[in-house]
Amino acid sequence: MLVSFDNFLFKGYQEILIFSLLMFASKNTYNYILYQNRLSLIICFISLNLLPWIKNEGYLFLIVFIISKFLMINKFPKKIEIVLFIFLSIFLLLIKKLLFLYYLDINLTHGGNINLAITINDLINYIISIFTGFIIAVFKYKILIFIFLSMLFISRNKKINHKDNQFINFLKINMLLYLFLILGIFFSLSSHIYGIQWWIDNSLDRILFQVSGLFVIYIMLAINILKLNFKVR
Repeated sequence: MLVSFDNFLFKGYQEILIFSLLMFASKNTYNYILYQNRLSLIICFISLNLLPWIKNEGYLFLIVFIISKFLMINKFPKKIEIVLFIFLSIFLLLIKKLLFLYYLDINLTHGGNINLAITINDLINYIISIFTGFIIAVFKYKILIFIFLSMLFISRNKKINHKDNQFINFLKINMLLYLFLILGIFFSLSSHIYGIQWWIDNSLDRILFQVSGLFVIYIMLAINILKLNFKVR
């Protein structure tokens, strides 16, 4: 991974860094749920709030994570820390937005437009394009296959402790929100001048790879469950 950073990070391949930061955020969220360790929450906060400074979609990744934290706030014993996490993240997000808009006159949007006046054929083409893009991305970044297999294994296992289950529910909320986010992004581009197929071919696999950093921990959770089952036997 260090070699990848050296070769690609400063040549436009920031996706590897976003993948890594989301992985750190996921791991430290898990540690925070397990041990209520404030340092883990701080590391998670730093990792996530670096995302908007790396690529535009970092805004969206951070917002999804914030919403997930908010939806599960009742599950965290130290609710004040989570509220501060959410508030400070939103504050820094607004600061970044205002700095770019005021000093550089840059509005960080992709130029898409939600167009509800679409035909049935447009909708069918959209669904087919998205589905095909997902399949290609899964086989291009094979780690997604291991993530999905780990999710399936964990979902069929009944011996999961309460805190692990709490974290898994947190990941499920994130995954659902990311799914809606991705569908929304590409739906808004359905009437773009480049066409939705161009955007899917050039960005869907990249976005899925970045987001997968948050869910790599599924693989480790599945391995831990397997180890526990072997010990019991």
